[in-house]
Amino acid sequence: MSETGQPISLIVLEDDPNDAELLLRRLRQAGFAPVVRLMDSEEAFTAALSSPCDLVISDYRMPRFTGLRALQIIRDRGLDVPFIIVSGTIGEETAVEAMRQGATDYLFKDRLGRLGAAVRQALDGVQLKRHSLQSQRLEAIGALAGGIAHDLNNILAPVLLVPGLLRPLMVTEKDREMLSLVELSGQRGAAIIRQLLAFCRGLGGERIKVDVRHLVRDMADIMRETFPRNIRITESGPPDLWVVEADPSQLNQVLMNLCVNARDAMPQGGGLAVAAENFVLDPDTTVESTARPGRYVRLRVSDSGQGIPPDILPKIFEPFFTTKEEGKGTGLGLSTVRGIVNSHNGFLKVRSEAGAGTSFEVYLPAAADGPTPTPPREAQSLPMGGGELILFVDDEASIRGVARQLLERQGYRVLTAGTGEEAIKLFVQNPAKPGLIITDLMMPGIGGVGLIRAIRLLDPAARFLVISGLGTNVGTAGLAQLRIPEPVDKPFDAKSLVGAVQSALSG
Repeated sequence: MSETGQPISLIVLEDDPNDAELLLRRLRQAGFAPVVRLMDSEEAFTAALSSPCDLVISDYRMPRFTGLRALQIIRDRGLDVPFIIVSGTIGEETAVEAMRQGATDYLFKDRLGRLGAAVRQALDGVQLKRHSLQSQRLEAIGALAGGIAHDLNNILAPVLLVPGLLRPLMVTEKDREMLSLVELSGQRGAAIIRQLLAFCRGLGGERIKVDVRHLVRDMADIMRETFPRNIRITESGPPDLWVVEADPSQLNQVLMNLCVNARDAMPQGGGLAVAAENFVLDPDTTVESTARPGRYVRLRVSDSGQGIPPDILPKIFEPFFTTKEEGKGTGLGLSTVRGIVNSHNGFLKVRSEAGAGTSFEVYLPAAADGPTPTPPREAQSLPMGGGELILFVDDEASIRGVARQLLERQGYRVLTAGTGEEAIKLFVQNPAKPGLIITDLMMPGIGGVGLIRAIRLLDPAARFLVISGLGTNVGTAGLAQLRIPEPVDKPFDAKSLVGAVQSALSG
């Protein structure tokens, strides 16, 4: 078997070992590295189909089996497997009829010169079908993602706002650590939602200078609290680690996906290490032939799990490819990782050995102006208001309640409304006009844009802050016409909300 050829998993239905060896020799000469299961009976073929294969090559007629019967079995099972008939006994008309019944191609045993081209064309056809199916799935996900994001972001909004209310009441350091864990978990949930939207709509996001050590530390904290206790977690990163220009929420998603995959690869426990280090890619280094030489930050996620089989390894980054049980994996994790890394002009390397674990390496270009570490996360007191009146409009009662308590604690006076119609009524009836109206973008009845238009007819000088659970740049065309800034994305934490309120009042 060629060590450098394209690996393919092959079922060969052939009763003559010499003919089977000739087929394999032709495939190797054509640049393939076939992994072959050879058989000549219906029972063996039916059993073999329980494991995936890339291609079936079948003799037309065998003493115990026929190619047409094999075709019927594949068709009855609904399998999308290319099927090539190779025979020395049938004529052109019979071969064409076999193709009408589902065969991908046919060849004669005395004319095998185009076997390699036929196999390659068959595999390319399957790949095109899969890409088409993936595109259809992505379109379906994109259609659903906005609604899902809106609902989940509304659910997560109180989770991120409540820690800002409770933190001053926490007496012990352990209590504050647990509250920070809740906050971090909510932020990770919000990052997953943003990443789903990014996967469907294209990767973007604001790029800032990021000290990856803090992301590694935060992820390790989450894992220690949520992963099984039989998984030993370690993290490391030098103090002089270079910074990268990146979207931190997307890098969090990369780490989360890789760490969750590592966890799932160790059902009986083991070791999981997350490390960050500086790496210089020299022009002569062969770690990645297409990468530009220069300075990189290398993130490594390693586990001591079961490893990835060699025949699976080339497929792991394909969208919707998963080896997990039904309902336990979407197949989006590693394809999302690759998309994020590529969008940051980085690259990936994978090393795996069956039974000895897997290591994913993420290479991200270092920022050009050297290390300027992001300050560590620390609790800061929120700025106080000066008694300004705020009208907070959202159809989610939980968000209204938590936001009201938070803003009142920070020195603001707050009115709340659950609909646009109720907000207009409060605005008209209240003698003291609000200094700021905070409104959700999407609500039943009169939405955010309609509310802004209605109140501006009553008070052209009214100030607005828009919040939205639909993701950035979604449903905001009306805001641009009204010269309203982009919405603050839900879910937001206490610091983000209070900061946005201060900016809107002073702007």
